Amino acid sequence: MEILYLTCTPHQVHQTFAKSLNSKTKTVPFVRFLIHSNKYKILGKLYLLIAFLYSLFMKVKEDILFIEGAATLFFLPILKLKNKKLKIIYLDGDLTLQVISKRKHTKIINFYLKQIDGIISLSETNKKYASKLLTVPIETAYPFPKEVKEQNFKRKNYALYLGRLSPEKNLSRVIEFSEKSPYIKKLIIYGDGQLRKYVLKKSQNNPKIKYLGNISNVSEPFSKYKFFLHLTETDSYPCTVLEAALCKCYPIISKKIGSSFLFNSRFIITDINDDEEINKKIKWILENEQKAKKLLEQSIKKIPTREQTLINFKEKFQKLLNRIK
Repeated sequence: MEILYLTCTPHQVHQTFAKSLNSKTKTVPFVRFLIHSNKYKILGKLYLLIAFLYSLFMKVKEDILFIEGAATLFFLPILKLKNKKLKIIYLDGDLTLQVISKRKHTKIINFYLKQIDGIISLSETNKKYASKLLTVPIETAYPFPKEVKEQNFKRKNYALYLGRLSPEKNLSRVIEFSEKSPYIKKLIIYGDGQLRKYVLKKSQNNPKIKYLGNISNVSEPFSKYKFFLHLTETDSYPCTVLEAALCKCYPIISKKIGSSFLFNSRFIITDINDDEEINKKIKWILENEQKAKKLLEQSIKKIPTREQTLINFKEKFQKLLNRIK
């Protein structure tokens, strides 16, 4: 069985999953056209043309096409027409299927989605939305966090946001809460994305907000600050939450994200727009740090290692193939 991994924006976890299957890798071109198509509609049409032409000349001799990301969907009809035995497995690791299921989608989108033979969802949340769109077999395989290690710093009573600076991460809510909370002395932000200008402006106008750009060694900030604020309800299975926990940084997260089942209710927010609820959680942790540490350590024990995750992923992938043959 030969597998080709077709990707649009290679992600560390997704690439590792693909490598574990001994698959070849090909990255589709001009993905930025699609990223900016909401603002410039002509770019979306141009990308469809590029995908059509590219797939005409693209050779896929493999048995399985393992794809991830919205941009790869537009290559499928021609590739499947050229190779009728080709089985297509979609790695549901971002918000693509969530977004499509929540919006009024067209017959054209349905046409592209119908090329998919099976789905690997990286969270139960994603699986729920995927099952609304398609009746194909779906398996769930959770991703793994980066290798991080708690470093020896005296922790400051600061909150941390680390990740993409994008609307779906609900960063504006994190900033809004931090500005008003009496228990957060400062909010430290790392990352990059389309909200970079907004974050820069906030950090210039409010000394409580500090933007420090990108960072490669995430163990350092996770070891320096007490709280990791992740106040979005749309994230599928954010590994940053797991990385924060592994470095003993208390995650304050929405109940609706895919990885919330790993954590005690002391770290879970039922209503991310309720300042009082979030403040109560933070206040309790500050006043009961020994108890909070023990609860966090219990959660850490539930986080599977990279090796365990890869074994599970390969088993789920094979199980999915058996279901679609």
